[in-house]
Amino acid sequence: MIRTIHIQNYMAHQDTRIELAPGVTVITGPNNVGKSAVVEAIRAAVNNPSPKNVIRHGAKQAVVSLELDSGEIIEWRRTEKTAAYAILTPNNDGDGSPYHREEYYKLGRDVPEDVSSLLRLGMVETESGSIDIHIGNQRQPIFLLDQTGSQAAAFFAASTEADYLVKMRQALKTRTDLIKREHKQHLQGKKLAEQELARYEPLDDVKAVLKTAESDYLAIQAAQQAIPLLAAMLGKLQASQAQQRRQTARAAALHELESPPSLEAVRELERLQQQLHHTAARLQQSRLASRRLGRLTPLPTLQETKALAACLEQGKAVQHRLSGSRVVQAAVADLAAPPSLEPVADLQEVSTTLAATRQRLGRDQSRAVLLAAITAPPEVADVSQLPTLIARLRECRQQTVAAQKRGTILAPLSLPPDLADLAGLEQAAAQIALLQGRMQQQSRVQDTLTGLPEAPVLLPVAELEATLAALRRAAAALKQRQRQAEALAAALEEKRQDIAAFLGETGVCPLCGSPLDVVHFLDDVHG
Repeated sequence: MIRTIHIQNYMAHQDTRIELAPGVTVITGPNNVGKSAVVEAIRAAVNNPSPKNVIRHGAKQAVVSLELDSGEIIEWRRTEKTAAYAILTPNNDGDGSPYHREEYYKLGRDVPEDVSSLLRLGMVETESGSIDIHIGNQRQPIFLLDQTGSQAAAFFAASTEADYLVKMRQALKTRTDLIKREHKQHLQGKKLAEQELARYEPLDDVKAVLKTAESDYLAIQAAQQAIPLLAAMLGKLQASQAQQRRQTARAAALHELESPPSLEAVRELERLQQQLHHTAARLQQSRLASRRLGRLTPLPTLQETKALAACLEQGKAVQHRLSGSRVVQAAVADLAAPPSLEPVADLQEVSTTLAATRQRLGRDQSRAVLLAAITAPPEVADVSQLPTLIARLRECRQQTVAAQKRGTILAPLSLPPDLADLAGLEQAAAQIALLQGRMQQQSRVQDTLTGLPEAPVLLPVAELEATLAALRRAAAALKQRQRQAEALAAALEEKRQDIAAFLGETGVCPLCGSPLDVVHFLDDVHG
């Protein structure tokens, strides 16, 4: 409900503020003083009309502000070219600003949904069109009475409680979906922010580095301050060394002297002796100091240090800032870019694909095991001459049988008488011997062929070669699928760990309040 109307540079109103009382507020006055302009200002804030002649003469923009009883302020601004809205929400953050301002631009003739939901002064949609039941037209004071019965019935049907509840339900569903999307976006933003913060975690080590650098800087300053003191000590040391040399020469000279005769006046001698002992002690101390200081490097030649000290202070400040910047840059440069995120919504599809891949992999492995037990086919030789060889073997066998019969017949015969000419007989004997050798060879061949099975029927090998090629391709595809399955398993395990880490941070389900874990979320299909 509207509580305050504030009109600026709108038609006849330069700056008008109207506080509405509870119940009914009546605005009265003579003609042409701006009563209708108040209603038109409210209509402009509700419907965002296009005319720009509502801007007061001489002003750049017209502004209508409607303060609601819930605390929000709806602000409508109209310039010659554009219209804009702003929603001022009470600020409870305590940062000094009373309102949180949200502005809407580039609307055309549209009204932001947030503005319509706050004002709740929109048109009522019926079958015959839209009806404005909140802001009446001055030229149409009669409401529905001049309309047809069907139009009135459509209005009352659209304004019943059932239609209102349906619209409220739809609005609630829309708002719930919007909140869910915003919640998901906030979670993604939170994850991105956490990843961005993780990149800057090494910056904590910069404090230790800076502390060490400050300690070194203080040590350098202390060393620089000690330079004059060391120079003075060096001067004293050099003087002591010169005195030591003199005392040493004196002691050497005195050492060569003989002891003086005893005199009665020994006070002066005792004094000299004490002085000698004292000098020897100082000489020993000087030698020790000389050994200690002998290890020091000579001091540099001292120059005028006032300007140098000022430059040194400036250089130290610049070096301090430069060292800090280099440390921060080095720490940030070593950080790796965040991994690209995979959509979690596709995880179920990946899991289904992985399960199907595993089934196909099992079938391929079983097929590979069965094919591994099959022996390689024998080598196929050329059999085109085999019928000719069989015919020759049969012919030789017949000749062998005939020769055996001839031998059986000739066996009981006695040797023929000696003939004068044995050339023919020798030739016959040679032929018989040759035939016997052939007969024995044929017998061996016959024995060998008798033990052999019948020659197998030769089948075409093209299909077998195609099968072998298909098996080779299947084996290659199987290896590739195995590699893909291993990669998918590794990716799935990595996603599972990411989900486990996210669920560990979330703790409980934001919808049902039950504890969240990876097994319950993935295997039992939570929600």
